[in-house]
Amino acid sequence: MEMSNQMDSSALDILVTPDFLPGSIVIKYTKNGTLVGTCIWLNNALFQCTIPECEFYCDYESVKPSHGVVVICGVVVVQFDSRENSTVPFLVADRRKRVLYYSSDRDVVRTNHASIVDLDSDGTRWEGDTVGGDPYGWGMLYDGNNNVLYEGFQVEHTRVCYGTLYYSDIQRVEYSGTLFNGERWGVGVMNMRNGSELYRGPWKEDAHFTVEDEQVKEEFEGLVVRQLKSTLRIEKDSYQTSVCHVDYSFISSLRELVIERNCFCESYAFSLIGMSALTTLRIGSGCFCMEQGMDCSCCIKKCSALESIMIGGGSFEHYSALELSGGLNGNGVMDRPAFVDGVGDREVVGLRHDGKRQVYE
Repeated sequence: MEMSNQMDSSALDILVTPDFLPGSIVIKYTKNGTLVGTCIWLNNALFQCTIPECEFYCDYESVKPSHGVVVICGVVVVQFDSRENSTVPFLVADRRKRVLYYSSDRDVVRTNHASIVDLDSDGTRWEGDTVGGDPYGWGMLYDGNNNVLYEGFQVEHTRVCYGTLYYSDIQRVEYSGTLFNGERWGVGVMNMRNGSELYRGPWKEDAHFTVEDEQVKEEFEGLVVRQLKSTLRIEKDSYQTSVCHVDYSFISSLRELVIERNCFCESYAFSLIGMSALTTLRIGSGCFCMEQGMDCSCCIKKCSALESIMIGGGSFEHYSALELSGGLNGNGVMDRPAFVDGVGDREVVGLRHDGKRQVYE
């Protein structure tokens, strides 16, 4: 099946943020070197999307979709599930390049290609990408008679993202399109055994879209998904371990960043750079409290609209310096002074209005 595609896939720039923010993905859509839009995921959940050529096939029960499939420009397929009982990893795949860019479950950098894995005593086998000896990525599934059952992305025993199912006894295509957790979900084509097309269009939970589904999808995309989010709140006790460097600079539309208490306890670096819309930064108590012995630093610069910074007690307790620099008028001088409260006895390093470094107590 040829999915709708309004752009050259080579214009898609896939950027996976480093693992200091688990479950965070930024997909950039560039055209002729110019950024057109981004799709941002935080903690395995959709945060915002400004890419025009996106189709969302997900639950529409709330303003924050919890699971489903997103098709970007007919090329990149994102499978996500942020529900508490989820066993499905967060995946980003390119159907044309047949590449699995990201998985929240395993390190796809360690993918072995052209592997052969026997799956049962009946002769069922997988030929394709594997991680840790399991099917993981693009490949083909054969039965014991060497008939093709499936070609596409698979994670262990689950078909994901995009693929083609076959009538194995006659080796004809049964279904070709996007998938979620083994179900037809997204956009695809269903064929009869004689090869004639039975249905072409959107799917959800292995069933055709209804007229009501189409209406809800259109309203959901227009009113919820494509709106720029202006506030990001990190709930208390989040990311307490295994997060080294925290950087939200990639969310350019953010106006307010709130980090509640006891977050990023083992982080040794915090950066906000070039966030031109950011006006308020609030950090609760007990955050960024890496023990002494590390060269810990905090850098906030080129945030031209920043008006206030409020930091709770005990946060940045062992950080050696907090650098506040404007760079707003081309001379490294802050156009408006930031207000810093509650830093304690740590050194706060910024710039004076004459451009020279100033150490505050």
